[in-house]
Amino acid sequence: MQLFIIIILVASLAFALIGITTNYWYQSLSNEFNEGLWVICHRQSTLTYSSLNIDTCNKQPYFKSQGLAISAFVILSIALILSIIKRYRKNDRILVYLTILILIISIILFISSYLF
Repeated sequence: MQLFIIIILVASLAFALIGITTNYWYQSLSNEFNEGLWVICHRQSTLTYSSLNIDTCNKQPYFKSQGLAISAFVILSIALILSIIKRYRKNDRILVYLTILILIISIILFISSYLF
């Protein structure tokens, strides 16, 4: 059971990393722009009759969301480390409660990073 929990935590850490680093949180139906946590990209034609398109990307000023997402990722990493330690320390209840508390905190931080 503990190995299963560690595998789930590793998978959630991988998905969290993908979610933080991707620039395609939102993409328009016409493929004119896409937006992520770090950048927003617009597709612009060089001339009105040309089919040549140039993508221009600008940094996003989402400092709150970026900080919350990075801190949630770090806290989720700490929860993974504590779960690995718990695998070798069988009778440590405080470690179990601390891991659960840290997981709840990281979930709250991830949710709030997507809301703000």
